[in-house]
Amino acid sequence: MDKNIVSLEGVLDSYGDKVPVEVRFTTGGHAVASFQLLTVESFGGKDIKTWHDITAWRDVAEACGTYPKGTRLAVEGRLSKRSWEDKDGKKKYKTEVVASEVTVVGAVSNNNLSGRNDAVDDVPWD
Repeated sequence: MDKNIVSLEGVLDSYGDKVPVEVRFTTGGHAVASFQLLTVESFGGKDIKTWHDITAWRDVAEACGTYPKGTRLAVEGRLSKRSWEDKDGKKKYKTEVVASEVTVVGAVSNNNLSGRNDAVDDVPWD
């Protein structure tokens, strides 16, 4: 049997002053939340930062909308790929985690939030 299971633990993050969790509602009244989870792994004495796109639905989405930037979260869900055409007709692709469960596992901390301009010079797979 195939399995599509994702388990992440990291810090709720966002670009600049943007609201960390964007909650919208479908025409049918269902909540959908979009946010980014920052994970940091150490490799060769360097921190490798990865921002994961997360989407949550319904009650999980509404709860996520209350979390401030810097909240440590555990996210359980599945990996999903989708595509669409932008306003110029160009095909766009996105891989995201569709969360089935999001749990607060730690207090708000800004220790790992050092901005998007931290480029990683050496990646282990190059």
